[in-house]
Amino acid sequence: GCAGQLLQFQATPTTGGTAPTYQWTVNNTAVTGATGSTFNTSTLADNDEVRVIMTSNSACADPKTVTSDSIRVIHQKITADITIAQTTGGNPACEGKPLIFSANTTNAGKNPNFQWLVNGVAIGGATTPIYVTDSLRNTDRVQCVLIATYSCVLNPLDSSNFITMTIIKANRPTVSFAITAGKNPGCLDSLVEFTATAVDLGTSPDYTWLVNGFPTATGAVFSNNNFLDGNVVMVQANQTDGGCYLPDTVYSTPLVMVRSVTPNPPIISLVGNAIITNFDSSFVWFGPDGEMPDGPDGKAYPAKIGSYYAVTNNRGCWSKPSNILGITLLDISSLDVSGMEVYPNPTSDKVILDWKGQLVNYRIEVRNAIGQSVMTDEANNVSRKEINLGDMPAGNYFILLKDDAGRVGVVKVALNSKQ
Repeated sequence: GCAGQLLQFQATPTTGGTAPTYQWTVNNTAVTGATGSTFNTSTLADNDEVRVIMTSNSACADPKTVTSDSIRVIHQKITADITIAQTTGGNPACEGKPLIFSANTTNAGKNPNFQWLVNGVAIGGATTPIYVTDSLRNTDRVQCVLIATYSCVLNPLDSSNFITMTIIKANRPTVSFAITAGKNPGCLDSLVEFTATAVDLGTSPDYTWLVNGFPTATGAVFSNNNFLDGNVVMVQANQTDGGCYLPDTVYSTPLVMVRSVTPNPPIISLVGNAIITNFDSSFVWFGPDGEMPDGPDGKAYPAKIGSYYAVTNNRGCWSKPSNILGITLLDISSLDVSGMEVYPNPTSDKVILDWKGQLVNYRIEVRNAIGQSVMTDEANNVSRKEINLGDMPAGNYFILLKDDAGRVGVVKVALNSKQ
């Protein structure tokens, strides 16, 4: 047995009579109280000799007292042992990759305890036969200490072998993409092409394009003309050369697609000295010298003989150009109408032109949004004029005022549908 182990000895009598008596001895010294047929002890030392002396009460026994053979106690000289091995991951290993180490024990007892160390420092919580880590650095030394529970071992604490790790520094890759054809914001059904670029991810990374989180295409270039408004595009890149990357898979910043219905091209007309459009929107005007600024109320005022047109924008989706309007005459003088009030505007019926007590003489013409004349009238020596638009369809109208000198002023009126 081993030191401290409980041992039991049993006496077997021959001609002991009906009630023999016993005395157990250790190294020929009587053990106090050890007078039964069994002897239990856990205090024996190595090489101790145990005997029992029996006294028989049988009348036939001769001699009456006999001593048994001795039993020599030999303590086992066993040791606990622990070795460790790396069971997952390589050595050399890539920085940041999970590695698994396992402990193998001998004579450890039931439910032994473990403590893993790196560079001699105990790792908190690493107290099982398996150690998993992704934080080792180059030249780190991994070791495990066994706390055996087998009482017979001479060394209840045993330290394992060391494993010295070679850790290769990992690249930190990134991936991004750019629009290389088309645009965003843009029109529904218009083509958009993206090109992905990975940095520090080897020579031939794999690319997977995700739309709303679902894989849609592969390769460095992705084009599509079926994007919907609000679609989210991103690209995933994976290493393929087996190098050290942290992480192996990276994702780009997502891009939200803004797609809109292509607006109808506007129709432009010349009203007085202003070019107008047939509906309210955001317009860009173009003249002989290219893009030109808006005038008041979104109208354009040609300052040069030549061709004019407009395009309209719906959240970044541009219409086709309007009709082209050729301007050949620029001698129309402007009439200042800034002092005139126009109300109600918008209206659903009548509109009042109010010169605030000033008497005026104007020829009046009303044109619709495409420049057609729909009404004529006059204001003769009056300071207030009522114009009835109630029979007209809803839309934008332009009231032209022309004085005796040929100067022309324009005001815009919005006519709503009658309730």
